[in-house]
Amino acid sequence: MKTIYLCGGIYALDRDAYKDWREAAKKKLEPDYLILDPTRRTYNNADADSIRQLVNMDIRDIRHSHILLANVSQPSWGTAMEIFYAHRQNKKVISFGVPSSYRSPWLLHHSTVVVPTLEGAITYIKEQKL
Repeated sequence: MKTIYLCGGIYALDRDAYKDWREAAKKKLEPDYLILDPTRRTYNNADADSIRQLVNMDIRDIRHSHILLANVSQPSWGTAMEIFYAHRQNKKVISFGVPSSYRSPWLLHHSTVVVPTLEGAITYIKEQKL
């Protein structure tokens, strides 16, 4: 079974902004895919050891994934770094949420595909049998 890591902003967003799209993705992708959702961890402790541990757990999840499903609708340092890391690990990176009128060359280069919506990303994953 293929594994998908749900990448997208968390820090400084309200719970609905970072959780709702992930829950919708899980409903449409499970049980055909194993989903790794980083929001299962707590991101509100700011000491250096907990930050290092969180980042290492996210990296481990990406390493164990086949696909990175990235919500790029809002700028996020973590999202950009996870996309870059996944690309360097030869993972499929399916990015969604950015208007076609503004697509960064860096995002285009490091994504397998960039589509406008979550629904489009899920359709792509299923149709390509990723």
